[in-house]
Amino acid sequence: MQQTRLDLWLRKKFAYSTTVSTYRLPNGYQEQPDILVQELEQKSAKDYRFCLTFQNERSAESFIKELKKQNMLYNSNVREKDSTFAKFLCKRGRSVTFYLIWKVIFAILFSAIAYAVFLLLKRPQTIELFQNAWNEFLKNT
Repeated sequence: MQQTRLDLWLRKKFAYSTTVSTYRLPNGYQEQPDILVQELEQKSAKDYRFCLTFQNERSAESFIKELKKQNMLYNSNVREKDSTFAKFLCKRGRSVTFYLIWKVIFAILFSAIAYAVFLLLKRPQTIELFQNAWNEFLKNT
C-alpha cells in the first residue's frame, strides 16, 4: 500500500535513528544529550573508532556537514529502532494512516449500530414483544 506523507514523517520522527561512524570526532565537537557516543574497539587501523547515534535527523545532517567541511572520512546508516512503536510504524506493505482511518471508521460504525440496537430495545413495543415471546417459550417447554 502506498505510504502517505504522514507515514513517512512518523517513521523519520519516531522509528528511525541515524548512526555515523568516524575515525575521530571533528574539531570543536561538543557533547549533546540526544546524541549517544560510543567509543569502539579498534582491532585494526581500518576500523572506525567512534559511533554516534542520532535520534534527530537534523542534528545528524549538521554533524555530517561538519565532517565534510573538515574533510573527514565517515560512514552513515539509517536504522529502525527496536521499540514496539517503531515496529508498528515500519510494517512493510501497510500504511499506518490508512490502518488507523479504517479502525476509526469501524469503531464509529460499530458504536452507531450498538446505539441503534439500544434505542430499539428501549422502545415499549419491543419490550412487550420480547416478553410475549419469552412467555410463549416457557409455555412450550
